[in-house]
Amino acid sequence: MPGLSSEFVARLPQFVREGGGLIVGAGDNVSAAGYNAAFASANPLLPFALTEVVTAPADKPLKPAPDSTASPSFLARFKDEPFSTVTSAVEVEKCFGVDESSPGGGRVLMRLSSQQPWLTRRSLGDGEVLFVGTSLDATWTNWPAKAGSYLSLLQLTMAHFVGKTANDFNRVAGEKLTWTPPDATRAYDLLKPGGVRLKLGVPSGVAGEKLALTTSDTPNAGLYRFAFEGEEPTGQGVVAVSPDLRESENLEVMSDAEATELLGFRPVLILAGPDSADAMATERGKREWTVWVLLGLFAVAVGESLWAWFCGKAW
Repeated sequence: MPGLSSEFVARLPQFVREGGGLIVGAGDNVSAAGYNAAFASANPLLPFALTEVVTAPADKPLKPAPDSTASPSFLARFKDEPFSTVTSAVEVEKCFGVDESSPGGGRVLMRLSSQQPWLTRRSLGDGEVLFVGTSLDATWTNWPAKAGSYLSLLQLTMAHFVGKTANDFNRVAGEKLTWTPPDATRAYDLLKPGGVRLKLGVPSGVAGEKLALTTSDTPNAGLYRFAFEGEEPTGQGVVAVSPDLRESENLEVMSDAEATELLGFRPVLILAGPDSADAMATERGKREWTVWVLLGLFAVAVGESLWAWFCGKAW
């Protein structure tokens, strides 16, 4: 890594794990092989492993696609005006490719119009890394000249990094929860919404670093509370989990066949509407045994009455 000492390369991931925010930009001095060796293998830091630089023709530069911005994310506002229009006018001459199949927990925040990742992120310990596939100056792009996009992104990123401590206690359903407890020698439980208690055990981690509790069992929105095993939670270790808005991106009504295939059995499907209450009552009546049981009891009662009359008849 020309220009970077081995001490700096080793210390940088530790800085991020301890809560630091890091923005990595590309440029002519960036070597994909060198960066992968230093920051994707030996000291995992980059969201994804780097591939070769993609160079666009001079008359057909690459363009960012603001509508591809990940939501929810701290850059979600770039899908809206005025950020969307000014960002889509940015011209990118060169951009590093990334291997989206490489492990590491990376996430694409925004793509180019060619669907190539442009902005990617990765959480590491208590910190976070933002990788920009193009340069942060005017050597590969005219992005710095588009203040409405360039400065806005830097401001949103800095605000996100500064507020990272608070953001650690706000998650989206399905995301991983990580909490560093004050006492790493005791076992802990996780109280999920609805009062369900999940045993997490003793905090774990890499030697020499802060030990943490981690779980990905967060399917529902609500408050998740960390507590000592078998005890009630205190005011510490409370995480707010909000619903995943991506679940409602597609609101098209499923067909009966699609619902049956998804569930694995044929359900009773009733469309919401003014007649849905009557339809539900009708379907429930078809499947309840109450009426038939009452009819059976009535028949037994009538039979006993007839038998009593027959037995008590004077012959």
